[in-house]
Amino acid sequence: MKQKRVEKTQVNEQNTEMSTSVRKPFILYFFIVCVIVAVFTLVISIFCYSIVCFQGEKEKVYIESIGDLEPVNAAIVPGASVLANAPEAKAKDRLDAAITLYEKGLVERIIVSGDVSEVDIMTAYLVLKGIPSKDLACDDYATDTYESLARIKEMYQGGIYYFCTQKLYVNRAKYLMDQVGVEGRTICVDTMQYINPTKSWWREYFATTKAVLEGLFRDGTPRNSVSEKTFAEVPEQEENQKHTTASEMPIPEDSRTTDPNLSDNYDVEKAVQYARQYAFERNREYPEFEENCTNFVSQCLVAGGIQMQGDGEISKSNRWKSVNTDAQWYSVSQHIKEHGHRHYNTSLNFVNTNEFIKYFTEVKGYELSIYDNTYDGKLEYYQQVSCGDVYILYNVQGEVDHIGLITGIGDMNAYYCANTSDKRDYSAFNISDILYPQIGILHMSGKK
Repeated sequence: MKQKRVEKTQVNEQNTEMSTSVRKPFILYFFIVCVIVAVFTLVISIFCYSIVCFQGEKEKVYIESIGDLEPVNAAIVPGASVLANAPEAKAKDRLDAAITLYEKGLVERIIVSGDVSEVDIMTAYLVLKGIPSKDLACDDYATDTYESLARIKEMYQGGIYYFCTQKLYVNRAKYLMDQVGVEGRTICVDTMQYINPTKSWWREYFATTKAVLEGLFRDGTPRNSVSEKTFAEVPEQEENQKHTTASEMPIPEDSRTTDPNLSDNYDVEKAVQYARQYAFERNREYPEFEENCTNFVSQCLVAGGIQMQGDGEISKSNRWKSVNTDAQWYSVSQHIKEHGHRHYNTSLNFVNTNEFIKYFTEVKGYELSIYDNTYDGKLEYYQQVSCGDVYILYNVQGEVDHIGLITGIGDMNAYYCANTSDKRDYSAFNISDILYPQIGILHMSGKK
């Protein structure tokens, strides 16, 4: 019996050795195949990206430099992310550019494409901004840029168009316009720095491969013909219908703007006037960010007379530049003619929330007070807040989440203006104590 067990063990060992000897070449071959496929994919993607960038560079223009454009048939606005009742940053930039083109008489209509939720919110925004329904068209069957352009070509049988999108996407847009046979130019609509730029770039990098493949294997006709799935209708506005935008809301009757310290160099009334003017607009002398609250407050303080510290050089190649320096707080800009838009240089203290608060408390010596977002906390807050102070919201982790400028003190209330979540004379106490358990004041009219 012992001899049999030994023989069986030897057989098992031989089988294991044979199995291992078979697996090793297989793993090696599999690895080699994977490397070849990866290299091939990389080469193809680089090739496609190069083709799209080379061809797409043709005839693009920035929205800031449209003075020499000729009138065309329509502006095309591709879909982008939207909130429940408003377009997000990229969609808003595209829509605002189309509105500018329309108001300057450079387009006869605006065509919005995307999924149903995007199209509904984006067209509602255009109507809210005063674009007549008769001059709007919306296509909620366009699944991507190629499909959108193919359906527009079929719908209108020609025409010349301005395609409004971010600089990151204009090369692919122009490439697809040429492939589909839609005549026109691309408009770079960028007015701000968007969040997650690296992620967006990688997505666009691989999207160029898809664009080249679509150009090769599709014949310029849409998958969904407009004869079967036509453009959606935009509801007509009634003559007596009046849209009220947030910027049209009056200042609360009980709001009073007073300067608590007339002997300092901070003119609260000028800071408040600036805050109210640019709560829903943007001053192009300054950069804009998708998360713009700190940049906005810094601008208000400058308008009120608080002096900038530092002065950075403008880059001729990079449109946006932020410098991380403890003792500087500044923002400068210059219009670069050869690029057709403004270039900006800011200190991080000017545009980053945590660095802003650190600069004014540790470097400049301003006082910071924090209160619980409760009845007693709000009462204490109300007794100490002044117009021109910086309003601070702290999240559940105790981190600064948002800031604004106090613009008025009312009867047991305080009001503020802010960017990002644009607010003008909004109640500082009408804030969720669950989302923001603490609120703060950076006292700008007094120091410790």
